[in-house]
Amino acid sequence: MTLSNKRKRDKPVKGKMHWKVGDMRLDLFQKHHRDQHPAAYEEFTKLPPGADLDEFFSKLLNHVVPVNFSIDSSGSYTISISAKIVEVIVMDLLCGGNTAESTRARVKNIFTPVADNGSEGFTPSYTVTIGDPAAFKTSLIGVNAGLSFRAAADVMSQISAQAGRHDDSAINSIMITDNVRISVAVSMEVIRSLLADPSVWAFSLAFNSSTHYGHSYFDVRIRLQVDGELRNLHLVALPINGGHKADDMVELLTKMLDALCPQWRQKLIGISSDGEPTMTGCNSG
Repeated sequence: MTLSNKRKRDKPVKGKMHWKVGDMRLDLFQKHHRDQHPAAYEEFTKLPPGADLDEFFSKLLNHVVPVNFSIDSSGSYTISISAKIVEVIVMDLLCGGNTAESTRARVKNIFTPVADNGSEGFTPSYTVTIGDPAAFKTSLIGVNAGLSFRAAADVMSQISAQAGRHDDSAINSIMITDNVRISVAVSMEVIRSLLADPSVWAFSLAFNSSTHYGHSYFDVRIRLQVDGELRNLHLVALPINGGHKADDMVELLTKMLDALCPQWRQKLIGISSDGEPTMTGCNSG
């Protein structure tokens, strides 16, 4: 009989988490604040005993941009969107590898690149114009209810016919598809602005992959604090064109986050998933 110094693996207890004293290390929290938020942490450590902490933290949050984006039904709107969101997320990741070139060309025509004026600090971007806000919002009603683009167009066409409208302005599936892409780009721009704000110092992600009508998708939700409230937002459902291996998922997610929030490696504090082995890896989390 030989003795071994190798420690036996503990048997996992499903559905339970056992915390021990010392698991939540105060020194790691302090190190994070010193490294990532040196100015605010130094100011915090100099607060006198009994200081109003609510007032201190409210100063750090008073310049957060709002998460809501709304448009009136009158006039027209021209919206500026980051070039990386348009080129990487909308034109590349969301179009997928099997998208026809004619479709890619149509997507490209929706957005207008902003010319470089040679000014210092110029940031590449695109603009998109919503000429008829009322039709834009109406075209998204069916999609928001869960209908496919074609089904939503059919419902809106029938409603238009009942209302006595038979002109060329009737909503069709192509118009709905274009408006959904615009809506996604605008929503991504709002989330990009939130993540770029210095007061939004951290966020977490939740993943799930599924197959719908023969197409595989990588679904991502994001959780972050905005203006003192914890927001749980659906970020995107990315089509999976390759395999379902962990490396494929990481490559897809990294490409999206690099375009959406270049500082994501410093701000991402946690991830969660449905427990699928591909999502958790060899260490199960």
